[in-house]
Amino acid sequence: MTNLDRAWWAWRALSKTERAQFLVLLREAYGRERAAAIQKRGSVAHGRELSGLPELTLTEDDLRRL
Repeated sequence: MTNLDRAWWAWRALSKTERAQFLVLLREAYGRERAAAIQKRGSVAHGRELSGLPELTLTEDDLRRL
């Protein structure tokens, strides 16, 4: 039995109330981490924002690395 299997069976063994409590705690923890990331960076990073087209242009060095 893999760790994933054991985790699944442990999850299934929880009552609906216990599952709900766990999900509330998980969402709160995620919210805190997200807020800390926003505080640190000033925004949520969904990928790098480009300020202009030159950042998209490949240089010869870029092509050599491919």
